[in-house]
Amino acid sequence: GEVDASAGTHITGQATGVRMVNDSANVGARALTLDNAIVQGVNGSAVLVERGTNATIRLSNGASLLAGNNILLDVQGASTAAMTVANSALQGNVNIDGSSVANLTFDQGHFTGDVVLVDDASSATVNLQNNSRFTGSLDKVDGVTINSGSNWTLTRNDTVGALAMNGGTVSFGSPDAPDTFYQLNVGTLAAS
Repeated sequence: GEVDASAGTHITGQATGVRMVNDSANVGARALTLDNAIVQGVNGSAVLVERGTNATIRLSNGASLLAGNNILLDVQGASTAAMTVANSALQGNVNIDGSSVANLTFDQGHFTGDVVLVDDASSATVNLQNNSRFTGSLDKVDGVTINSGSNWTLTRNDTVGALAMNGGTVSFGSPDAPDTFYQLNVGTLAAS
């Protein structure tokens, strides 16, 4: 089903905050929309997508994900998650495992953490647009797009399949550690 939460709503689960799976009849969309709302997994992930589910997650206007295990989005079991973060800031990790896919879009969004591909059969793309900021690791991510004043700050050496840039930047270390530099290996590069 679909869940829309807004106006300061706080959804909490003792283990996982929100678990997204196909129902037995596989009817309807699997969508979670948070507009100035919070999802919290007290002892586990904020959002878990599993069992072959195709899910859409939208966060906007100060929405937040909180996770006891520091995994904001956990995509498992041949599932696909498309998450858009607009005008919101997140801190934690995204895990993709079990031949799963995550497509992450940040539109004036901020993210501090790592996108972790647990197995080689899983994949991910990250799109930064409209002055978004990503600080963390995107190692083994298939494609990264950095546009319109957005920035990716590396926190370790990374390898990505493709990097496309149109008015975006990559910082090879944090400004608070001026003598630390990281290496980025890129399969293909497109820039304008």
